[in-house]
Amino acid sequence: MKESFWMKESFWTKLLFSFFAVGVIAFLGFIGSIITALYGGLMFYTPLLAILSVVIAIYVVLLIFNLLSRRTSNIVLLSILGLSVFVTAGYEIKQAYINSIAIVDDREVNLVQYEPFAENTKAVNLDKPSTYRIDNDLPKLDGATALYPLYSAFVQSAYPAGSYNPYDFQTSQVICSSTPEAYKRLIEGETDIIFVAAPSLAQQKHAKRKGVDLKLTPIGREAFVFFVNKRNEVTGLSTPSLKRSTQARSPIGKM
Repeated sequence: MKESFWMKESFWTKLLFSFFAVGVIAFLGFIGSIITALYGGLMFYTPLLAILSVVIAIYVVLLIFNLLSRRTSNIVLLSILGLSVFVTAGYEIKQAYINSIAIVDDREVNLVQYEPFAENTKAVNLDKPSTYRIDNDLPKLDGATALYPLYSAFVQSAYPAGSYNPYDFQTSQVICSSTPEAYKRLIEGETDIIFVAAPSLAQQKHAKRKGVDLKLTPIGREAFVFFVNKRNEVTGLSTPSLKRSTQARSPIGKM
């Protein structure tokens, strides 16, 4: 009778201690998850900590109830630690590889070097004065980063000399805000002409909702070069199918 009572008391003690241990592990896991999320680990380290917290909680409960032998508990612990290190190392190696890949970012392009009328500008000059000039009511221009040198050269040929900073959205008549923003500004009436690729379906719908008719004037064609990994398994892609999916789009939208 005494032995039975002792066994019941021991069970409830172990159960209470298990709840306490699980609570501590959950709390530490929660704090760790918050810290990793704040430091940019939301996509990997935060879920990893959550999973580890659950696994360790189960492991501790099994230990408390003596459901694992000493040998088995050591194997399980080493397996948990080893798998965690392996997964983390794999993730970090992958991230290091991704970070080592060169990225072309148009935000790194300094458009000021193509600013019209600026000293030592790279904007193209005509050999002789342009026969077309705009001296009054200058149209506000905007467009894609890649096309800024094009319409900058136009401004230098047809606009009166002055300051046209591409980043001065408040006072400059000629800016460069990128294709999506240029369409937005055009539809909202903040600019007059934009030099961009043809509007997407979403941009066309936006214009329609605002009651704006976009006038498209093609001035050139885009060239596409396709790069694929050597292990790419796609073999049935033909030139005609590429042409159909990447039909040249008109590079000017105008109200």
